[in-house]
This record gives sequence, structure tokens and C-alpha cells, in this order.
Amino acid sequence: MVKIAFTLPGGIRLEDTIAFKCYKKLSCIPYIVSYGASIAHVRNTAVNENDSHKIFQKDFSFDKILFIDYDIEFTGEDVSKIFSYDHWVIGGAYKCSEYCYTAGPWMGIPGNVSHAGINTTGIHKVDWIGTGFLCIDRKVFETIQYPWFEGILIETADEAVETSEDIGLMLKLRKYNIPAFCDFDVVLKHHKVGLL
Repeated sequence: MVKIAFTLPGGIRLEDTIAFKCYKKLSCIPYIVSYGASIAHVRNTAVNENDSHKIFQKDFSFDKILFIDYDIEFTGEDVSKIFSYDHWVIGGAYKCSEYCYTAGPWMGIPGNVSHAGINTTGIHKVDWIGTGFLCIDRKVFETIQYPWFEGILIETADEAVETSEDIGLMLKLRKYNIPAFCDFDVVLKHHKVGLL
């Protein structure tokens, strides 16, 4: 079974979001909503059916879960395409600027990332991808130790930085040799403000 997870900051109603407007055009794919101030906690509890006490569970109610941020505009075709792949981790592409997408290779130190250029097409293995429209197979959650989403502190001789929760997941995937992919032909619109 597949499932969609909407993860929202506190104080926002799902019914008022761009993502839910898109979702209502789909056929009956079950969804879960998780709210909170900490996006890492919200994503972890969405996996656990909003029960933050189930940190060691292995009996998930889905085979694949598609995380969709509230400010992402998508189509039913985007969802069907992403769910159809056999990759454990695959997402669609959305712009972080007019020149690049929120996915790409690592550059230099582990916390320094580069972005795939706007002309990239097809499915590519990537070192990182944002969680705004990301499909994850349950095998990932069965393999990686909880918490799946968390910021990770990276220290170098010159600095220390804490990654975002999605980069933290990508670092964990690398540790377990689980590749992540991006379908750059699934191009989504990232509104930055997801309310209608």
C-alpha cells in the first residue's frame, strides 16, 4: 500500500494548503497529516502514524510513503510516476532558484552541497534531495535506525554546521549504502508560501 504524508508547521490547516488542493484531484490514496514546530519530529511522527512513542516499530502501514510539503504544487501524474519506481528513495525536482533544483551532488566537505542545473533531465542518482516531494520505501525505515530525520552536526577544522533534517537523512542513507534518486522530469512548483 502507498501513502502520502503531509507535514505541516503548527497553526496551518491542511485544507488551506496548495498541496491539499492538488491532492483532492487524485483518486483515493490514503494520507496522514503531521503537525509541529520541529520539521524533523513532524516527519518522524508521520512515518509512525503520529505516534511518537513507536520509535522501534517495524510494522508500518505502508510499503511506500510520499512526503509532500504543504507548499508544493503537483499533479496526479507526478504522484503515479514517483510511486511506480522501484528505487527505495526517489523524488521529484523543484527549483530553489531560477538556475537550479533542490537536489544534486556533494562538493568538498560533507555539509557543502551543490545543486543540479535547471537543464538536467531524466532519472539520476543524487547525493541529496529535498523532502518536499520524496517517496521512501518502508525498507529504508526498517534498515536505518530511528530517528530517520534529524540534523547532523558536521565539524571541520574551520567550522561546525548542523544539516537540515533531509540532508541528515541523506547522510544516513550513504552510511547504509542506500542510493537516492531524482526524476528531473517530474518538475514541481515550490510556492514558498503554501496557503491558498
